[in-house]
Amino acid sequence: MSVINEITNLHASASAILECSGRTPTRSEYASALELADSALELAVAANLDGEAVAACAGFQQFCYGQLLRCCERAAGHERLVYEKRSTRASLKRKRSGRVFDTDPGEHLVNAFQAVRLGRLLDEQEREDTLETSRRIRWSDELQY
Repeated sequence: MSVINEITNLHASASAILECSGRTPTRSEYASALELADSALELAVAANLDGEAVAACAGFQQFCYGQLLRCCERAAGHERLVYEKRSTRASLKRKRSGRVFDTDPGEHLVNAFQAVRLGRLLDEQEREDTLETSRRIRWSDELQY
């Protein structure tokens, strides 16, 4: 078999690996295609083929290398995203703080306690209105209800 036919077969095999039907190739498939492209370039250089054939093999090798790098970048980005989601700092960023904006630190708590206190006073007043006696409702009475 001639060197050109071997190089063509290696390039065809690498292209078949890269053209998976219906899915994206895996990193190992990209690496296999790059190994085939490397072998084709080595054959072209060893056979002292003309400059165009060697340049074509080098171009295909660079294409396979670029595809492998993009795949590794996507995988690294996915791993970084998963790590960030699992880290404690990221969970604190996603967590709602429950703050009222445009207030000083702690002021929202004071406002919340005042609202609860006001609600209890209104409830107490309604209870006094509904009771036939005018006695004052105590804390222990609230616990019994």
